[in-house]
Amino acid sequence: MLTDGRIAERIRQGDWELVWFSCSPELTALIVSKGSVAVDGISLTIVEVAADRFSVALIPHTLSHTTLGHKGPGASVNIENGSLGEICSQIPRSTDFRSFQNLGSLIKQNTPSAK
Repeated sequence: MLTDGRIAERIRQGDWELVWFSCSPELTALIVSKGSVAVDGISLTIVEVAADRFSVALIPHTLSHTTLGHKGPGASVNIENGSLGEICSQIPRSTDFRSFQNLGSLIKQNTPSAK
């Protein structure tokens, strides 16, 4: 899912920053903590997810070599969730996970392109 979002908050933590992005609840439903997300084309690891926002930690290299190092609160960004969230969103909530031998079979049964 590709969507627009905004930088909600930047919190300096020594030489790195915790950055919160606001977005739709439909997107945060597909984002998982410790998963990945692309913001303005930059692949980042999720720190925390809330109802309508999520956070990432930006290390010094990311801050100095990408546009995220220069954008302030309120700035618009493009957000694309990682594929794990997309795959998980296709799995029916009623799925009995005990019936699957491994994650591969679960993904194959619930990914439209793999059917």
